[in-house]
Order: sequence, then structure tokens, then C-alpha cells
Amino acid sequence: MTLAEAIKILQAETVVPGSDSLALAGGFASDLMSDVLAFARQETLLLTGLAGDQTIRTAAVRHLAAVVLVEDSP
Repeated sequence: MTLAEAIKILQAETVVPGSDSLALAGGFASDLMSDVLAFARQETLLLTGLAGDQTIRTAAVRHLAAVVLVEDSP
């Protein structure tokens, strides 16, 4: 699956454009950045509820494909 396909399926809003043709290695969902650092693979899509600069730093360190911020909205 490509990043563009994931964006379409999730009906996500792109905040910072990236390479839509990037092939994703999988997905990883966590609010514990220590788990992301320990277990997430490169080129993975991170789904999290944490909207902060530490999340972006963690994604950069692990070379993740993108971060999806999940919010609870009706």
C-alpha cells in the first residue's frame, strides 16, 4: 500500500505533504513513544493520539513514513 492509498482510506487531511508514492511497510498504533522507538519498523505509518513535537521527533528517529493523528470526533 502506498501513502496516498492510506490517506484516501483514512480520509485523512494532509498537513505536511510528502511522497504519496512511498510504499508503506505497515502500520503501528501507540501513544507510548518508548514502544514506537523499541518496536516500530522503518517506513511504517504511525497512528497516535499524541499531537506534540516529541511524536514528530520519534517518527524522525525511527524513519517512519508518516504520522496520523487520531482524534475522537463525532
